[in-house]
Amino acid sequence: MARSTEYPDLPFVEPASWTNANRSNVQLIVIHTTEGSSHSNSAEDGAAYDARRTDGTSTHYFHDSNSTIQCVVTADQAHTARAQGNRRGIHHELCTRAGSANWQDAYHQAMLRRAAAQAARDAHKWNIPIRKLTSAQVADGEKGFCGHVNITNAFPADGGTHTDPGSNFPWTQFLGMVRDAMNGDDEMALSAEDKEFLSNLLAPTTKAMRAGFSGDTQIREAVKLLDRDGVREFLWDVVHALRAREVDADGNVVRDENGRVSFVAGRDRAYDEADDTGKGRMRNSHDLLVEILNAMVLERLPLPPAVD
Repeated sequence: MARSTEYPDLPFVEPASWTNANRSNVQLIVIHTTEGSSHSNSAEDGAAYDARRTDGTSTHYFHDSNSTIQCVVTADQAHTARAQGNRRGIHHELCTRAGSANWQDAYHQAMLRRAAAQAARDAHKWNIPIRKLTSAQVADGEKGFCGHVNITNAFPADGGTHTDPGSNFPWTQFLGMVRDAMNGDDEMALSAEDKEFLSNLLAPTTKAMRAGFSGDTQIREAVKLLDRDGVREFLWDVVHALRAREVDADGNVVRDENGRVSFVAGRDRAYDEADDTGKGRMRNSHDLLVEILNAMVLERLPLPPAVD
């Protein structure tokens, strides 16, 4: 399969119909649903269909749970949303059905993350703010994200009828994923096994889980908690204390009979040495720190260097 000239890491399948527009400005990132299949080859199937279809339809991207296929470079117009939508937008097709999509299951969460990662790249390239627009804002020319439904409502003269991605689309979660990708959090060096392991460890204790997040989003929300008020720095202090003081004569991390690290003494020493602000952070974040420390020392995540 050919590669994109715009984003060389992406496969590229040219559709039968598109417009060589050479745009210098883009207003919108538009989210669609294909109203077709939802499986790991759906993006490839959608791109292949657009390459041979004769009704003049195309899109910039197809996304499924494990693939993103680019079909039109973002400076050009895809034929996705009638005249106004085509002229103004970069169009992302999510391979699912709006009316029956379970946006929180594994397939849809993986697809949302893939779409969010690419949407973040487009938003950065075209200076599009990460915010959800109303139909009125779309019509007024404001920049941001919207659904196909907003194009339909903003430009009734175009005669559009589409209402995807549906009233249940998780805009807050999706735009959070876009922001995370924009900030580089999508580049966390975690395997799928690591992510599942961390997710399971954090599930009973994190605010993120209690807020209803799961999987990668849960992990990222946990990282955000660590970043708040300097908690991340305090966590590393605890880890350093652990590595410096809780090792055996051969330099190995001390573990209990269940394979979990014996970090209590190091934690208590760090607590005793902390100032009042640090003590408060440790108390407020105790359960989360316990689980992440154990995730780290069980060789799922890299530990910081040992200290003398």
